Amino acid sequence: MRSAGPLATLTPIGLRRETVQLQNPESVPDADGGYVDMWTDVAPPSLVRARVVPLGLGRQERSVEGTLAASAGYLVTIPARSDLTTRSRVLWRGRTLAVLGLSNPDEQRREVTLTCTALEPAPGTVPAWVSGGWNWDWMSPGWR
Repeated sequence: MRSAGPLATLTPIGLRRETVQLQNPESVPDADGGYVDMWTDVAPPSLVRARVVPLGLGRQERSVEGTLAASAGYLVTIPARSDLTTRSRVLWRGRTLAVLGLSNPDEQRREVTLTCTALEPAPGTVPAWVSGGWNWDWMSPGWR
């Protein structure tokens, strides 16, 4: 019996039913002479076809500086790229997925599998990045 060969480990294109957008943080100068991280699309193509599979471990509740309430795990398989790191993120169906790890299953650099977690704001809170990070405590109670 013959082996299917090295191509047997690739994800069939028919299973890449989702379109995801890939982004990396980029440091840009701010008005105060410092730097701020901004999200920018990776080099074209930043939109790629992907297979997105929930890890099935359920949602994990956690809190990080009061901005995250839950995370769900996903495996995202895309054509191989060399410009992604664990600082990258994936935008998918209105969700933001943080890349926790990258693997090259067949060591042939034909595709990469990203282990991701979904980032969701805590219910009833507005993260600092949305509200501009303003601290309204300085205002007198009559102004609110």
